[in-house]
Amino acid sequence: ANQVSAEIQSTIRVYLRRLRVTDTLNLTIHGEYMTSDGKTAFSDGTNMTIVIRGNQLVLHSGGIVTAMGDKMELIRCQSEHERQGVTIAGNDGLYEGDLSLDIDSGVIRPILSIHVEDYLLGVVPFEMGDSFPLEALKAQAITARTYALRKSGSSGAYDVEDTTNDQAYRGRTTYSPLSEQAVKETKGICRNGNANRKNHPNTAQTKGTDAGTACRGRGRYRRGGVQMGDGQCLPGYSAAVPSGAGVGHHTRHTAGFSASSFRGRTE
Repeated sequence: ANQVSAEIQSTIRVYLRRLRVTDTLNLTIHGEYMTSDGKTAFSDGTNMTIVIRGNQLVLHSGGIVTAMGDKMELIRCQSEHERQGVTIAGNDGLYEGDLSLDIDSGVIRPILSIHVEDYLLGVVPFEMGDSFPLEALKAQAITARTYALRKSGSSGAYDVEDTTNDQAYRGRTTYSPLSEQAVKETKGICRNGNANRKNHPNTAQTKGTDAGTACRGRGRYRRGGVQMGDGQCLPGYSAAVPSGAGVGHHTRHTAGFSASSFRGRTE
């Protein structure tokens, strides 16, 4: 097989359909956020409610009510806080990234723009989970990453859903250390084949977002460490992952045999 390099989107847009948001959304800020126009800043621990009134989104926070128009975006800024993202009422996961909201068919549609590697931290634990051995989780991480990269950069409003229509994503949790290890140890590795729609032989580029002016000098949040694209998408798996290893049953790219079969081979 030939080595594959690709022009890689460092972020993916995830429609949070599983949350079943109606005309009201309650969320809490972790870290620091701003509206995309830079007019309103939100500090760590801020609670807010967004509701639909007529054809507009209306933001309620700290006793202040603001009409936001038919769409709004919350931009994550650089901060020193350990947790940087939003939590949404009724859900345990931390949604790390920028959150855009608009009105679709009379309900609020939340779309999260998140770095691919952060996205995987909310996928692998729910596609398989820490009951599986590390090598199986690595295979899952690689397959999930490949799927995400192939879907990123679409012309639609979002790239994937957070349901099994694409890949189960529920935000980042604190109780899946083995799954997180699998994601981190396979960083930048995808399965053989075109990770995105365009091949660019012998080069791997990252399409990251520029630092947002909305964050008033602090800069839009940029994920620490090596960004996706600095590691080539290699043919097959990394040396630590058996070729043809199984993957979670939800992901739409399977590899030879099931995760349960893989578990049987390693126990």
